[in-house]
Amino acid sequence: MSRVAKPSIRVEEKGLNLVLLHNLSVNFDLTPSEAVERGLPGNDTRIDDYPPDLWTNGKSGIAGQVTIPLYVLPATRTAFWARRMQSESGIDFGSPAEVAAINSAIRTNSYLELELLWNMYLNDFIALGQSDSSLWRDPQTGKPLAVWLHLNYLPQQPTPSGFYLIQTLAPSPDGDHDLPQEIVCRHALVGAAYVP
Repeated sequence: MSRVAKPSIRVEEKGLNLVLLHNLSVNFDLTPSEAVERGLPGNDTRIDDYPPDLWTNGKSGIAGQVTIPLYVLPATRTAFWARRMQSESGIDFGSPAEVAAINSAIRTNSYLELELLWNMYLNDFIALGQSDSSLWRDPQTGKPLAVWLHLNYLPQQPTPSGFYLIQTLAPSPDGDHDLPQEIVCRHALVGAAYVP
């Protein structure tokens, strides 16, 4: 019996702000705790409680041989502006499940062009969501939490690799209202997987 070779995962840079990750597989049937690899030292344990329907944007099944687009923020932006820029780019908003698929691909496929990602300074991937209403809200604070994957390519980096939950809103100094939280430069906003 002959074995069929797995298609290599390919990184394609399409201009200044668009990167395509080809030949990935997304398992929308995994729970958040199953999708997040336990070997990462920085995992936020609250991800176990992330509602599955928000984790997948209501999708189910296994999507294979898909492309996941990344919109790379050109500069530090608020969540509001980052969403607007991603929307205007034509990239649909991806789910945390797509973020987990990127992590799985990087950790299990030796063909992924990690050096290219590193050369583009891409080690942060976030599912920002189309709006805060599409995100899980922390039961303690009520703040919307986006899923953020940080990959530590260098041991001396202070932040360990892992899945984190980042608030898209930060309290104002007077506490009367919310202000958009800034998102760090070079975050890659994860788009929805599609079959090319």
